[in-house]
Amino acid sequence: MVRTANSIAVRFDAIGKELENLILSQLAASQERQTAVLQKVSEQFGKHADVINQQGKQLTALYQIHQRDYKKLLQLIQLYSELSTCGVMDGKRKENLKTEIVNLINT
Repeated sequence: MVRTANSIAVRFDAIGKELENLILSQLAASQERQTAVLQKVSEQFGKHADVINQQGKQLTALYQIHQRDYKKLLQLIQLYSELSTCGVMDGKRKENLKTEIVNLINT
């Protein structure tokens, strides 16, 4: 009887160790897969962040160009307004304004 109980205990211990090893290997494999998935997700987020940052820089550059163009347009409007208010006797002033307008348009 003791021999049978000891044999059963030894087999039970062996099965327990096999199950423990199987569970630990499954956990390790599962953790590796999760790590790989998280790494891919992180890489994709990094790529998206790079694209967003690049688009932000492009938008900033476009905004600066538009600001410069709007400033130039306002200066042109001001010069044309001054030109339209010049009287007949303001020939020299008209020529100066026309020159300023041409220079502003060409820059």
